[in-house]
Amino acid sequence: MALITRAEYQAAHIIESSSIDVDYSTSELDTFIDQASAHFEATLCNQEIASTARTQIFGVQSIWAQVNRHGGLEIYPPYFPVISTQSIGWRQSPSSSFTNFASTDYVFEDSLRRYTIPFNNTLARHGWGEVQLVYTTGYTTIPSDVKYAVILLTAHFASAGYAAVDAADQSARAVIPKALLDRIDDTVSRYKRRF
Repeated sequence: MALITRAEYQAAHIIESSSIDVDYSTSELDTFIDQASAHFEATLCNQEIASTARTQIFGVQSIWAQVNRHGGLEIYPPYFPVISTQSIGWRQSPSSSFTNFASTDYVFEDSLRRYTIPFNNTLARHGWGEVQLVYTTGYTTIPSDVKYAVILLTAHFASAGYAAVDAADQSARAVIPKALLDRIDDTVSRYKRRF
């Protein structure tokens, strides 16, 4: 999904006082915008920025779900920010279906990016278990610093005349000048998924 519109790119591009975009058709500009957005999300940030529904399963005592010293279950969702939680379920056998916790059974602490299910939950009393987290992450409105970074990447892709850049291809990063990466580094560090 494009993180900026063509109109946003062109308006900002005029402010940057460059005329690169006149060399390309609107469909080519849209391609550069899509490529820059995909590169920002997939390669630089390792997560989608726009609102995304997710279903993930974690083993208990993994990096993502663990029983704390008080017997409470803590779940650390790998994607952020969390917009909403549809359900958290658990099971004690791979052949079992998930049983959902009531929404009053857990608390999400945004500052810690952690769900906590208080002590005395079923998983704390057994050696094996899995947790299923159904949630929505990302931003319903793309942050302005993300838009600016994508505008800079789009301008670079257009100025270099890339016909196609694979978002997951490291060669795209290799040809992006260090000065440009330095300009967007603070933005990337705020949105980058570490694991």
